[in-house]
Amino acid sequence: VLAFLFLCALTNNNARLSCFWIALLFAIHPLKVESVSWVTQRKDMLLGVFSFLSMLSWVRGKKEFAMAAFGLALLSKPTAVVIPCVFLLFDVWKSTWRRTWPWWSTAFGISILTFYLHLGNHGTEEIVQAPERYGWVFGISTLEALGFYISKFLMPLNLAVFNEVGVFSLSVFDHVLAITGIVLGLIVLLRGPNRDVTVFMILFALIWFLPHLQIVPHGKYFRVTDHYSYMPLLGFCALLVVGVQWALRSYPKINRALFIVLAAFWGGLSFYQQGFWKNSETLWERNLAIYPNSAVALNSRAFLYLMKGEFSVGRELLLKALESKAEFPNALANLGSLSILEGKYLQAVDYFERAIKQDPSNEGYFKALGDAWVKDKNYEAAVRAFRRGLDKFPYFDPIKIELASALVALHDFKGAADVLRLVPGESDQFPDAQRMLGQIEHVLKRSH
Repeated sequence: VLAFLFLCALTNNNARLSCFWIALLFAIHPLKVESVSWVTQRKDMLLGVFSFLSMLSWVRGKKEFAMAAFGLALLSKPTAVVIPCVFLLFDVWKSTWRRTWPWWSTAFGISILTFYLHLGNHGTEEIVQAPERYGWVFGISTLEALGFYISKFLMPLNLAVFNEVGVFSLSVFDHVLAITGIVLGLIVLLRGPNRDVTVFMILFALIWFLPHLQIVPHGKYFRVTDHYSYMPLLGFCALLVVGVQWALRSYPKINRALFIVLAAFWGGLSFYQQGFWKNSETLWERNLAIYPNSAVALNSRAFLYLMKGEFSVGRELLLKALESKAEFPNALANLGSLSILEGKYLQAVDYFERAIKQDPSNEGYFKALGDAWVKDKNYEAAVRAFRRGLDKFPYFDPIKIELASALVALHDFKGAADVLRLVPGESDQFPDAQRMLGQIEHVLKRSH
């Protein structure tokens, strides 16, 4: 509904039927299924609501309300930092940007501040390392991502829940579809009606794609995913509807029939696709059906087997994941956990050491390594492992509890007490630390 109202406001209510078809196709497209069906993507829904409210208010001249909705969109998902670009785009189109510059410049300032805060919270390591993972030709990744969304917009078949780097690639059919879509889009742009609206919607789609086209590469394991297309698809739908209406302008009945058929086709595909988002098992099974060698999918499916106690199947999938991706510490860590469950503690130690070597930034691996030594009753080695983790991650309180327990096993009560006193009062581990500390102090008093 908000998408429809936004489009009507853009066109001054002169093309309500076209706006209806655009909004309908936008709402039911299969690429939307992830955002609607998966609870962790509720932020996309909130982003959509507040973004459309913000842009609709801006177009209607209600700048105060637009800024308030823009703030709520940012709180929903940082991707909303591109909304000021839409504000400025509209004002440039209407030649009002000089008059409204205090508003859109403030919005840009808020977006820049949000970007740096978000970058500070999540670190820059992934972004710095990403070029090495994706190759030296950045433009290839950007064009490949854009080609993926164009091809899957036109023919949303074989949608995977996860498109892994090194496994995901565009097929010949996808390339043909993407190129065809670009060519037809250019024809509509150059020869079709309402060129100003067409240009606006194309730029609208590109603006919303900016955070996801790998211009600044991000993500360890994937570069494209369905929910990235949540907002940009409105521009694609607009271009499609305008193009079809222009091409079939002499056949209005065929025009409407085509949109009805397309809506039914996409709606049926969406209903089919949402079946794969029932739970984690159906999700990863679907991914493996499309990408059988996806290490991430193999590892995630194996973890679910381990949770059910099907250790042999889980181990087989984990080993296959490592065959597909040798540098995959998550799979190594899961193999280490499986080895502990099977009583193979030294084997677990080996897996955790390899995981740490590949990813020394994961504090959980150091804790798991110490736990494996504890299971083997080698408390000296456990203490060394826990101290390695504590030296690297002094804020990681769970490892302090484990270290104290290992020191107690070695009868180093004073050392254990010193470690437990490092747990701050605001930590979730503080009650356990105080309980252990009380018991240790009681033992120390008796020994004196």
